[in-house]
Amino acid sequence: MCTFQNLRLLIYHLVIFSKFCLLRFQGILKRSFFFYSRSFASSALLVDELSADSSMSDDSSFTDYIVDPITHRKPMLFPVIVRVFKTSSWEVAREIRFAMAAKKCGYSHLMHALTVIIHIFAILERNKEVYILLRDVVGFHNKINFNLVGLFPTLVNSSDCPLGSTIILDELIKVFAANSMPENAIHVFWQSKKMGLNPGIRACNFLLKCLAEAKRTENVVSLFNEMKISGPLPNTFSFTIMLNFYCHGHQNVSEAFCIIEEMERSGENPTIVTYCTYVHYLCKVGCVDSALEFLKVLRNKNKPLNSYCYNSVLWGLCNKDEVEKAFNLFNEMTHHGISPDAYSYTILIERVCKEGNLNKGLCLLKEMELRNIKPTLVTYTSLLHGFSNYGMMEISLDIFRKIESLGYDYDQTAYQILIDGFFSQDDLVTAEKLLEEMVFKNLAPSAYTFRSLICGFCKKGLLSKALVILRLMFEGNAMPDSVACGYIIEEYCRQGLIHNALRLIDEMKNRGVRPDEYMYNSIIKTLCRVGKPEKAYCVLPSMFKSEIVPGVVTYSTIINGFYKTPNPEKAIKLYRRMLKARVANDNIAYTIQIKLLCFKDKMAAAHKLIPEMIRKGLHPDEICYRSLIFGFCERNNTHIALSLFNKMKRQGIVPSVATYTCLIKGLCKIGRMDVVDMLVIDMRRHGVPPDDIMYNSIILGYRRLGDMDRVYDVFKEMMKDGIVLPDYRLKGLRRKVGIEEK
Repeated sequence: MCTFQNLRLLIYHLVIFSKFCLLRFQGILKRSFFFYSRSFASSALLVDELSADSSMSDDSSFTDYIVDPITHRKPMLFPVIVRVFKTSSWEVAREIRFAMAAKKCGYSHLMHALTVIIHIFAILERNKEVYILLRDVVGFHNKINFNLVGLFPTLVNSSDCPLGSTIILDELIKVFAANSMPENAIHVFWQSKKMGLNPGIRACNFLLKCLAEAKRTENVVSLFNEMKISGPLPNTFSFTIMLNFYCHGHQNVSEAFCIIEEMERSGENPTIVTYCTYVHYLCKVGCVDSALEFLKVLRNKNKPLNSYCYNSVLWGLCNKDEVEKAFNLFNEMTHHGISPDAYSYTILIERVCKEGNLNKGLCLLKEMELRNIKPTLVTYTSLLHGFSNYGMMEISLDIFRKIESLGYDYDQTAYQILIDGFFSQDDLVTAEKLLEEMVFKNLAPSAYTFRSLICGFCKKGLLSKALVILRLMFEGNAMPDSVACGYIIEEYCRQGLIHNALRLIDEMKNRGVRPDEYMYNSIIKTLCRVGKPEKAYCVLPSMFKSEIVPGVVTYSTIINGFYKTPNPEKAIKLYRRMLKARVANDNIAYTIQIKLLCFKDKMAAAHKLIPEMIRKGLHPDEICYRSLIFGFCERNNTHIALSLFNKMKRQGIVPSVATYTCLIKGLCKIGRMDVVDMLVIDMRRHGVPPDDIMYNSIILGYRRLGDMDRVYDVFKEMMKDGIVLPDYRLKGLRRKVGIEEK
């Protein structure tokens, strides 16, 4: 501890040193020697008077003793120094305005004055004031773009008091570290070592923590090693910082274990927090068995353990589906006198409810009540989730109401679980009521909740209700995303309201919601389906304006649309444009090329593309083969179509009902019903369900042959398979085959 005499001596030297720095020329210094001899004595006398007479007025003219002999200009900051020295007043020190003082008195004079004031507070061990002053000094230097490298030596070289220098050193390291200036903090640390000063352990730990949080691995390791070599020696907090660094930032299991071993060897006792951090980390990275083993070692050594350590392992075991082990550990925990908490039970309840063991979940809840452990809202939410997932919505709703009666405040998650559950049960009325209740209780539904409602209404065809939800989203804080809007656009398209869909996209863009390719594809697909590929093509510029590059699906849909029109040339042009834009991969490009060649009746050229693809290392898919099969069947070349069909199957490609239908339709046209029957048997063997188009082709095929018995049999098979044709199609089919309505 520095004495008051040290303080007097410090002030004396600093005042004189400051005055010397104001002399700019060597000649002035020589001419002023006699004056300064007198000034030394006067300054020393003043210090004695200040210590002896505490009633001295704050307005005492201290600067009279240090008037500049040449210019007779009084430095402005020395009165402030005297007042701080006399009163130790923080308010006085805060009066200095750095920029103004530097402008009026010069940078050197300002820095000397600040150095004196900082040392006064440092010697008085006023660390908070020292920190604030140093922070302001650093901020001022940054503002004027001044190099901070020499700041620390400037602050400590003028003092003979080790305590004051150490406090300044510690606080300066903290200032640099706290203000995201780690390089400067590290530089000060190494400067202090060269000057024979050792920073305090708190400052080093603070710097170590900041470097670890910034993930500066090299600096963290070098600082920690230097602390072990030259001090200050790491304490429990230092080791805990390093453990956290290796567990969370650097993620190195072996290094983390080494830190614990090194900590024990150094004589520092790891705390329960240290052990819990390591156990939690092991479980987080999936080393649950290692965590369980480590827990047993700690228990055998009678090390401090709590429920948090056990909870981490319980969570890890449940995540690995080792529920039996988790319950065994839970029983061991209580056997060794460690009481489980609400989180321990919640982990187990959540797991058993996910497995469908809902009775076990309720038993665990009852056990909590018997042990006077209050369940959390998360505990009840786990039960809600379990019952909702298994469709037991009435029980879920009862639990939900019980939560309210027990005094819990609902959160969005609980409502979300119930709303999703009722939607999955097609109970839109209850789901809508829960949404209204949620809004009434000032619980803002999440975007996900709104999206679920919109999805449910759209699937039910209730477009008007979906639009009401969308308007609520636009008016509230939950801005709809592209998925929610996509459901509505898809429903617009399903109902043929293309203009409404396009208007919604424009409104989305105006409100800052970016449309996606899926929305535009829904519109394009609908336009092509109703035979308007020209209008579908006109949607492309709108996509480009929205910064959406049309993909393979978009181009393929429009090409197929043009392909079905009397003028397929536009399909060819768009195909070339797609290739030029390098949108399609090779497989898709070949598939489209095959379709176009088939349409232009160039079957030989189209057929040659399959072996060409295989030579290039490509794998023709089912769509590729189907395009060729369809082309050959349309031209009654069913023997080639059958050959391609068998080749496709040999390559492990399972034909879809569309491919079977193409081939069956072609065979029916030429009367090969024997092969058709074989294909139907093959379909059923491979689990491919027939569709109405296929049955329609078979019935017409037998009708051409005049085999009415088989026509009736196929009708019965179709009804047996649950395929019900619309009335208008059924009447048309009966009329074609000559079957009377019964």
